[in-house]
Amino acid sequence: MTEWFVQAYLRLHPHRHDEDAAKLSEIVHAQAQLRERDVLDFACGAGAHAAQFCALGARVVRFDVSMPLRRRAKHRTGNEHAHSVRGDMRRLAFGHACFDLVVKLLTSVGLFSSDARHQTVVEEAVRVLRPGGRFILGYRDTRWAMVRKAGLRVVPQLGGYGGAPLCDAAPRLILTAETS
Repeated sequence: MTEWFVQAYLRLHPHRHDEDAAKLSEIVHAQAQLRERDVLDFACGAGAHAAQFCALGARVVRFDVSMPLRRRAKHRTGNEHAHSVRGDMRRLAFGHACFDLVVKLLTSVGLFSSDARHQTVVEEAVRVLRPGGRFILGYRDTRWAMVRKAGLRVVPQLGGYGGAPLCDAAPRLILTAETS
């Protein structure tokens, strides 16, 4: 990950911190009850959501390819209930069935050049989920057939970070799916 991307990310997404992260984390908590759960926040960026998940009682792994963003995430969340791992979300550095919840919010899923690469990301999320675990995906559009293709059962769908129902005019899909 190049430094220019990190700087651009931080300039373009200053709003993806604190207050917005708190609102979105409450939605995640309502879908998956975070207290004492093992949570993977992959492509975590600067850790705004990971910090909120920790505050809600989760044990969090902050996973991102960017060392500078993971340093920011570490500063934000500390080390008591979270730790950082560097890697590529297409090859998660964890064994099978390690997490109760895998969370991918914002736009890292959707940036790859092919649907096959997006599918690989979803399949990796499924691989590291425990039975009954949940995958929460925030995505800019409704091309989420890859979630069902990976064997997950879709539960609630929301149309934005405010928790509104999904509709054609929704700015974003927030999808919760679970393993069987």
